[in-house]
Amino acid sequence: MKRQPLKRGSFFNLWMILIIILTLFGTGLYFVYHLYSTTLQNREEQFEQSKSYILSNKYIKEIKHAEAFHELESYHIFFGKNVDEEDVIVFLPGSFDEDHIVVLKQKDIIKEQKALETIAKQCSQCQNINIKPGMINGNPLWEITYFDEHKRYNMDYISMIDGSRYERLQLKQTFK
Repeated sequence: MKRQPLKRGSFFNLWMILIIILTLFGTGLYFVYHLYSTTLQNREEQFEQSKSYILSNKYIKEIKHAEAFHELESYHIFFGKNVDEEDVIVFLPGSFDEDHIVVLKQKDIIKEQKALETIAKQCSQCQNINIKPGMINGNPLWEITYFDEHKRYNMDYISMIDGSRYERLQLKQTFK
């Protein structure tokens, strides 16, 4: 059998299709990168606004570290010292609503270690335990996430005030 040579027009069409696909792919990558960088920039700007608000209103004079928590309402949470040199935690709602800002002295709350011990007593084979502060319905909480012995992902919310469990969410993977 004799091989048919490609026509000049079909070779040109293949190149045009390839150029169009690469252009669309490149444009898609650019928009994903732009969206990602804009989101990060907005997040950093929001944290900077929160920091300056907390510092300028003298809720805290020195920030040691900051966290973010998202539930129905978003919170920026700052650990640091107040003007009396006491260690405090400041919960600032995303709305900057003065009535919902909570300032807790660290000496008056359940420590992270005690909250972790509460979980460890109930679950001796838990893995990947992580703890961070949170706020749900005006209740300052420790959010403790981990995998239990049944490979369920757990989120326990322990009250910072009295150490009681506020709620627990368990997620089980059904498909792999």
